[in-house]
Amino acid sequence: NINKHNAFLPQPSKRNDMGALFKQFVSDTLMEILQHAKERNEQVYFIVDADMRKYWIKELQNEKIDINILPEIVPAMQKVPNLNVIRINTAFDVPSYGVIEHDDVTDGTGLYADQKGMYYSTGEYALNGREILQRHILEILPLGVKPIERDYIAKMIHYMCCNSSMLLEKNVHMTYSGHMVKVIKSYVTDIDAREFKEFEDELDVDIIKIEKKDSMILL
Repeated sequence: NINKHNAFLPQPSKRNDMGALFKQFVSDTLMEILQHAKERNEQVYFIVDADMRKYWIKELQNEKIDINILPEIVPAMQKVPNLNVIRINTAFDVPSYGVIEHDDVTDGTGLYADQKGMYYSTGEYALNGREILQRHILEILPLGVKPIERDYIAKMIHYMCCNSSMLLEKNVHMTYSGHMVKVIKSYVTDIDAREFKEFEDELDVDIIKIEKKDSMILL
């Protein structure tokens, strides 16, 4: 809600209450969206980047999630029938690899599933103009969803991130809205200038240049 909120929150820690403020923001926003969707008999798909698990949404950490149970991100979340939570992941624990281009190598994008109910969306781009294809994998994890609905959701996310994207090839595994959030963030914060810092302070990750009272959170 850009009109009401005009800054980014710093990371939560023992020295602030940002975690509680964030959870309240997520709860209020989701409840408002869910109410409108319920009136229209529509489903809500809450797509969360796995990077949020480190500081903000610990319920999405690998050791805490159960693929068959909706995570308790906000109170009484499991009682909301029209809410679907999907964790997408391109972090260090999801592999990427390069292959030499030749006829028997499967190219383009693809969607694969394992026996546990996790999905892997693959995409590629040419590496520095050479005959080496860089493969990227997007992990798609629908949570608390009936098995019969998982395939549909995974295909939808795969299409949003790969087949319908207007982004450059290197960004094929990101929704267009997610990419725009990162672009906006690079303009309103000094995060690019801090990429080359030798040491990172815990609270110096997402601090805006000019501190303001209200805050904007974009997932």
